[in-house]
Amino acid sequence: MGEESPDNRQPTAILIAIVIAVAAIAFIQSYARWLDPIIDTGRDLYIPEQIAKGAKLYRDIRYQYPPLAPYLLALITGAIGHSLAAYVAIGIAQSATVAASLWIALRRPLPAFAATLSFVAMCFCGASTWGANFIFPYSYGATIGMTLLCIALASFVHGRSAIAITALVLASWCKLEYAVAAMVIVIILTIARRIAWRQLAAYCGAMIATIAMVAFYFRDTHWWSENVFAAWQHGERARRFFALVSGVRRFCFCSAGETGSPESPS
Repeated sequence: MGEESPDNRQPTAILIAIVIAVAAIAFIQSYARWLDPIIDTGRDLYIPEQIAKGAKLYRDIRYQYPPLAPYLLALITGAIGHSLAAYVAIGIAQSATVAASLWIALRRPLPAFAATLSFVAMCFCGASTWGANFIFPYSYGATIGMTLLCIALASFVHGRSAIAITALVLASWCKLEYAVAAMVIVIILTIARRIAWRQLAAYCGAMIATIAMVAFYFRDTHWWSENVFAAWQHGERARRFFALVSGVRRFCFCSAGETGSPESPS
């Protein structure tokens, strides 16, 4: 194989200009079209403010994901304000983090140009479709978790296993799917000898410790059976909630010829 040119692995002025131009185009063509009036997005905008006012997740508010995202958003918006502008800033920050992590991860195995393409592709991913963008997503648990997974990827590629494992543990507390993915990633990397047994032990210890902390904090709630695992375990609270939201309960109520109003969702 011949020697690599100096620009093969490093960004050139042209590539940097392309990145800036593409980001600007993606921002302009999607400006003010990020937010969609859907229940999922509204939930994630509403819950952090309620937490900041003293409400407790799973006890006062139904939430079907692990608790990291809403509490993190409550912490951030408590500092910068509960406004749409604050959420735009959060969305742009996580978008930039994902793009940077992908570029950092890919610039080692690929030339700088190919790594730049990942950023270009990411800029237009879901930029114009409802609920599928990083600025006002259908679920901040999904986008924050994906951001952490991208950080883990970049860290593993560059041999920063401690950072990677920390990111995987945090991602696990955003969505259950990410918890499963993180566990599979750690097992595969251990088998492939990309991480040492002590790092596997650190991951397992961190997961056990965080589970214990969450279980203790939410000990007065049904966070496990009626919230986080509601979709899998068919919790009664989940069935009642989705029946009301979808209108099924109201339809059955009216079909039965009863009078009055059906129960409000909790």
